[in-house]
Amino acid sequence: MNNKDSILIWTDSLENSALIKHGMELAQTLDTNYCILSCAPNDKKFTFVLPNGEIIQSAKKKAASFIFENKNQFGILFAVTDVHFTEKVLTKESVKKIKRLKKTELSFICLKENFNLSTYSKLLTVTGYGNGEKEKVMWANYIAKKLRSTLHIMVPTEKDEYIGKDIAGIRYYSQKLLTQTGNSFEIHDFPETTEKLKSNYTFKELDENALYIVNIQYINFNPFKKDSDILYVERSEKTAIMVVPETDDSLIPCH
Repeated sequence: MNNKDSILIWTDSLENSALIKHGMELAQTLDTNYCILSCAPNDKKFTFVLPNGEIIQSAKKKAASFIFENKNQFGILFAVTDVHFTEKVLTKESVKKIKRLKKTELSFICLKENFNLSTYSKLLTVTGYGNGEKEKVMWANYIAKKLRSTLHIMVPTEKDEYIGKDIAGIRYYSQKLLTQTGNSFEIHDFPETTEKLKSNYTFKELDENALYIVNIQYINFNPFKKDSDILYVERSEKTAIMVVPETDDSLIPCH
C-alpha cells in the first residue's frame, strides 16, 4: 500500500460532527488512520489535522494544491465529504468542493443524507471502456472486502469490435479478481450501449444504502454543461457516489 493508510475527511467546518464521526467510523472499519481538512467555502484558508493530532493552518495556499502535493507524505488513501442540495440541484458551494477534490487526483466519496456504514452495503458500477475501468473495480473490491458489501457490475453491449473487447476484458478481470478475494458480486448484462446505460440509469433500484462508483472527468469540452461525474452526484439523489481517477494500480489497496 506504499504507506497509504489514512482517509481524508474533507469538511466545510470542524464543527461538522456528523461527517467527521462517519469518517472516523469508516477509518476504524477499514483499519486505517484518518486526517481532517476544514476548507473555507472561498478556498482562501484551511485547517489540516494530521492523524497524530498535529494541526497545519494556511491562509496562502489553496487546499486542493496542498493535498495534491502532500497526499503521499500523509498517506491518504481517498477522501470522503458531504454535499448539499437546493431543490434537487447541488449548491454552488458543493459543486466547487467537488471540483477542488478532483484537483487532488484522489478518489473521493460524496455522501448525501446518510452518514452510516450501511451506505456501503451495496456497491454498483457500470463497466465501460478506456482508462479508469480497472481502478473502479479495484476500489470496489477493496471496499467490498472490508465492509462485506455486495458488488453489482452492469455490463453494456457494444457493436464496435474493439470497444466490445475492452468491455469483455474488464468483465473477465472483474470476475477473476472478485472471485479470488471471495467477495460477493453479481454481473448484469444489458442490451444498452455504455453511454446510454450510464446516462439513462435512474438509480431507482438504489437507496441510501448504496455506493455508486464512477470515473472522474478531467476535461469538459462543453463549458456550459456540468461534468459527468458532478451530474452523477446530482442525479443520484440519496445514493452516495465515489469518483475514481485513473491512477497507478499500486496505489490502490487490494485487500
